[in-house]
Amino acid sequence: MKKVEKKVIRVAALCSLYPLGGDTYMDAIYDVIDRAKNEPNLTVTPVHFATRLDGELDDVLRVIRASFEAAPQRHVVELATISAGSPTREEGSAS
Repeated sequence: MKKVEKKVIRVAALCSLYPLGGDTYMDAIYDVIDRAKNEPNLTVTPVHFATRLDGELDDVLRVIRASFEAAPQRHVVELATISAGSPTREEGSAS
């Protein structure tokens, strides 16, 4: 059987966590951000009402799932917009 190489997909994601129904929701949000910052393969950037995660798709999705599961409240909403290849680099650019 031919071994299939795993394709590496680099993405950027904007994530917002809303742990509802508790007084400590901001503590839960800051805890999730701190956990993401400890991920060695991700770049974490705060943006207005969200957190940006840059890295490989598998790492980003793992962090999103972990943050959803870590929220102490039972009623949790998490919004994530994930983009690959955007913005498109122009030919000849160094970045």
